[in-house]
Amino acid sequence: FSLQHLKLGRRDRRTLVLVSDGGDNSSIHGDDDVRRRILESRATVYAIGIHDEADPERNPALLRQLARVSGGQSFLGVQLSALTGICHQIATDIRTRYTIGYVPVRSGDHRPLRRIKVTASASGGHNLAVRTRTSYVLPPNRDDGPGRKRGL
Repeated sequence: FSLQHLKLGRRDRRTLVLVSDGGDNSSIHGDDDVRRRILESRATVYAIGIHDEADPERNPALLRQLARVSGGQSFLGVQLSALTGICHQIATDIRTRYTIGYVPVRSGDHRPLRRIKVTASASGGHNLAVRTRTSYVLPPNRDDGPGRKRGL
């Protein structure tokens, strides 16, 4: 539901800060559906995992995966005392990130999942850290749907 709400924004860059234990407490959407929706969205997810280690419903792996595939970060096993520092780190990351764009080529293979790998280097041998989406789902071509007519 948060991803749908992000679509109402006026900015192209969208960020979702998710504070959760990762467990499913009778959700409407299952894990696979949430993963697919993250892959289809343009949102960057930052996941903050606050949970009791003894909680059998916790799922830090899901939080880690949602953040990783979206190009965000996960902070797992967080103590409440560290929350302010993590939020400052996320805010800094949001303000200092760059956007690289491209238009994907639609090929005849019709694979919906596309993988991404970005590398960066700097003159002088400086190490650069790149955090990006690992994959995305190519949205359907507007002209490909049933009942759609080309040229309208």
